[in-house]
Amino acid sequence: MFYHALVLNCTLKKSPEISHTEALIRKVTELMEPLGVEAEILRPVDYSICFGVSSDEGEGDQWPQILNKVKAADILIIGTNLRQLTEHVRDNG
Repeated sequence: MFYHALVLNCTLKKSPEISHTEALIRKVTELMEPLGVEAEILRPVDYSICFGVSSDEGEGDQWPQILNKVKAADILIIGTNLRQLTEHVRDNG
């Protein structure tokens, strides 16, 4: 049996720019591979995602493509860079 993991690499760097977040994600996916987990890594920054509150904001919105992958995945992992996380914690207590 195998599982499909979708990993959202929420770096601010577009592909193919080097991402330290992706380096860490790749270590995690390598550990999951022998356990029967096939991982797909996706960078949302490479897509045109429209602002809004619906699952499809209309023409040009590529979020529905990502959402379909999220729904189809057995495992969802969200990776973000530490700077974003530490600034959020610092600013919000």
